[in-house]
Amino acid sequence: MVPPRSGRFPSRGRIRWRFLLSFVVVILAIFLARGCELDDEEQLRRIVLAMGDAFNDASARGCVEPLAENFHERVYNLDRMELRRILAGIFITERNRSDGSFRWRVECKPEEAVVEFPQGDPDRAHLEVPARFYRRGSEGDQPTWEVRFAGTAARVDGEWRLVRAAFVTIGGRCPF
Repeated sequence: MVPPRSGRFPSRGRIRWRFLLSFVVVILAIFLARGCELDDEEQLRRIVLAMGDAFNDASARGCVEPLAENFHERVYNLDRMELRRILAGIFITERNRSDGSFRWRVECKPEEAVVEFPQGDPDRAHLEVPARFYRRGSEGDQPTWEVRFAGTAARVDGEWRLVRAAFVTIGGRCPF
């Protein structure tokens, strides 16, 4: 082995540190690669979870992020930007006066999502998921509003995006 320019070999501590750092980088790369290799159904289920989390965080941007640029909601005939504006309005007006927190939470369980892929088109999927809206701090287990969302997802630039959606009220009434 040729000694470094300083005339000294690296200390054992430095060698161990470099080895440890390299090991951590390799483990992190493997972890990220495995995350990228999620099957399509799991990716779509994670979109459901992310949208529910964004609603609970009162993030209009987070709610519409998984939507395609040409997204269309069929019940009220909304596009992506109109939906974002409506959500932003809800998130601003539906606040508790006492502490300013968002009054509502939604429960969307990814395991309850039904994902179907049409024959011959691996870049399209049909997705249905129930969602339950609860008033934060209210007593009881009954949701204020229960709906079933149905949508079509398409792979856009390698990522799944929702392109169409609609909903049907299962129980209760819309509180917004």
